[in-house]
Amino acid sequence: MNTMNPMIRRACLPNKNNKVFDFLMYSGFAIPPSVDLPFKQLSNDGKEINISRSKKMDSQFFKQQDVRSGNYIDFLLKMTSLRDKQQPNVFRGTPLYINKNSKVAFGGCLIGQAASAAVCSVPQGQLLHSFHNSFLNAGRQGCIDYRVETVRNGRIYCNRIVHAEQNGKTILNMQVSFKKDEAEPFQHQRTMPDCKKPEELLSIEKLIEKKLSEDLSEEQDMFKDLHITDPVVEFRPVDEETLYRLKPLPPKSLLWMRITEKQGEDENFHRCAVATMSDCNMLSTVILPKENGLKRFRLASLNHSMWFHNNVRADDWLLYETESSYAGGGVGFCTGRLWTQDGVLAASVSQEGVVRSLL
Repeated sequence: MNTMNPMIRRACLPNKNNKVFDFLMYSGFAIPPSVDLPFKQLSNDGKEINISRSKKMDSQFFKQQDVRSGNYIDFLLKMTSLRDKQQPNVFRGTPLYINKNSKVAFGGCLIGQAASAAVCSVPQGQLLHSFHNSFLNAGRQGCIDYRVETVRNGRIYCNRIVHAEQNGKTILNMQVSFKKDEAEPFQHQRTMPDCKKPEELLSIEKLIEKKLSEDLSEEQDMFKDLHITDPVVEFRPVDEETLYRLKPLPPKSLLWMRITEKQGEDENFHRCAVATMSDCNMLSTVILPKENGLKRFRLASLNHSMWFHNNVRADDWLLYETESSYAGGGVGFCTGRLWTQDGVLAASVSQEGVVRSLL
């Protein structure tokens, strides 16, 4: 085991001297706000109406954690080694916060932690190459233990299996492949979609503020719930209608995203962070053909796979291209591609999940 790996954390223990860790949350990313969010609406005569709602969450949870504001993913991916003679590769993830509206952990957080645990078990120079993940049970608030099995240590490739365990249950199994860099002249890739650059687009926060200024009648409550922004990850939809979902759309989406705070140079950290973000906006692509789909379906991830093709930085803009080729029988399937701004295909993704009608 590489005991000097930067993703290994010394301890997962509370520190009473830590400052309060406050976050605003983008719905679906499960990062909690602990302040009142102001929601403002313009009446038909142009006057501003205060429709403020309390979004206070359990800030006491963050008082116990050694976390800098705006850097939740860095905190999330730290691992505590629980090594002993019987189990040399067991790691404990940092405590998960569960938003009160969702009650269970965001799947991307589990993916990121499981991949990070696997990273802690391989030698330096081995890069996260691919993983195939199955969600078995819901993650709850608190720490999760990750037991890493060594399947193979090869000259170029290493293989691991990760079992995530919490409260006596296995909640996730992940097969992980690592690979050293190789120089190979033969290569090809698809062409990046031609679309607006992130500098030309509005953030989700600005788009929701824009919608809240309109007279939306019954849709107003839905947009109030969306007006919860995560300062850790910024999202900018290419087509704002894929965010609003007020009319049927083709099951495909383009979304720019990045971590807002600059990170270090560790390539495996960036790949684990991108893996965390890859669960955002993925399964919801399946229900774009249905008007107001977010209110009409229950969604839950079943499995998630990812392949890294090139080096990537989570703190640079990435274009997330997602599409769904099938939905039926209570499940939906979608695929995705992550592009750098200069058109390099950084990673490919696939996901299957529960898609059940509520009406």
